[in-house]
Amino acid sequence: MSGFAGSRKIIISVIIAAVCVITALAAILALTFMSDSSDGLTQDSDGETVVSELNIDDSEEYAAKLYENAVSDINDTTAVVSLLDAMKFEDAAGEYSAVISEESGVQVLSLELSEQINRSDKNTFDSNMEMYAEQMLALIPGVGKVEWIYSVKSADASEEKSVVSLDEKGASDILGKDVRSYGESAKGIQRLLAQQKNGE
Repeated sequence: MSGFAGSRKIIISVIIAAVCVITALAAILALTFMSDSSDGLTQDSDGETVVSELNIDDSEEYAAKLYENAVSDINDTTAVVSLLDAMKFEDAAGEYSAVISEESGVQVLSLELSEQINRSDKNTFDSNMEMYAEQMLALIPGVGKVEWIYSVKSADASEEKSVVSLDEKGASDILGKDVRSYGESAKGIQRLLAQQKNGE
C-alpha cells in the first residue's frame, strides 16, 4: 500500500509540475504576443514585413523618459540616437540611419529606413511614422522637419522609393496646437501621447 501511495504522490507531483511548465510557457507566449503587437512592425511566417497600428504608451513614466531624452543640441548625434532609442523607434521602423541637414534654412531630420513595406501597409506605416515625427518635432526643437525614406513593394513585386515628411506647421495643424509646446514638460509629452493614442 505504501508503495502504491508513494507512486500516486510521484504521479501527482509530475502532473502538477507539467501544469506549472505549461502555464509558464503560455504566459511567456502571451507576453511575447503582447510585446509584438505594440511594435508596429513584425514578420509573418514567410518572412514578410507586417505593419500594425502603434500601441501608444501614454503613461507618466514613459512620457518622463522621453522628456529626459529631449535633444537641445541637434549637433549632438549621441543625444539624437538616445532619444530614438527611448522612443523604441527601431521596433516600429526597422533598422535605420539618421542624418540632420539644412534645407532652405530648415534643419531636416532624414530617416533612411531599411525595411521594405508592402503597398497595402503604406498608409498604416506612414501614420505610425507621422506620430513618431510629431514626437521628434516636440522633443528636438532645433529640427523643423522630419522625413522618412523607404522602399514600397507592390503586388507585382515592383519597388519604388517613398519619401514622406512632416514639418513643424503640418504637425501643429494636425494636433491643433503648436507641436513645440508639448515638449516644454513631461506633462506636455504625456498629453501628446494621450492625444495620439486617442486619435485626436
